[in-house]
This record gives sequence, C-alpha cells and structure tokens, in this order.
Amino acid sequence: MNYRITRINDDEGWIFISSEDSYESAESFVIMVKMIAQAVNGKISSAGETQYRISNISYDLIFQWDDLFGIVVIFKDAHEKHGVLKFLDNIGIK
Repeated sequence: MNYRITRINDDEGWIFISSEDSYESAESFVIMVKMIAQAVNGKISSAGETQYRISNISYDLIFQWDDLFGIVVIFKDAHEKHGVLKFLDNIGIK
C-alpha cells in the first residue's frame, strides 16, 4: 500500500497521511501501523481509541485514525518535526 504525507499542521504537531482508502476504513491505518512496527522491530501499544504508540522509535509519536481526519501521526515536540519526517521517509512514507 502506498502512503504519502498530504499536510503538516505545525501548530498542532499533526502529520496527515493518505493512502488509497484512509478516509473510508481503518484497514490502511492498521496495515501502516503494523508495517512501521515491523520496520523498527517495535511493539504496538494502545494510546487511546484508535491511537497507538510503537516502541523502538526515537520520537514520542502517536498514530491515530478517525473518519474525520483519516491517518494522522502526532508528534509532541516541534523541534523533532524534521527528524520525524526523515523517519517516515526512511520507512517509505513520503
């Protein structure tokens, strides 16, 4: 599945990601989270309703899906934005 960054909200620390069906179902989100966890040899843990964290990532990221925003990666520290974008690029999300 192809994923791409569609928008970045610097004020909120949100990176919006799209795939073929990211607004229609959570399936592409689940596939993406599993793909990232496998790439970093990390474990997935719940961070809330349809929100997840993955261990072994250098940044405190929350991966979220809902039917309003689709797939979102939330980063907490604005200073880490460029590193987070590089991390996503390295795993194939451009």
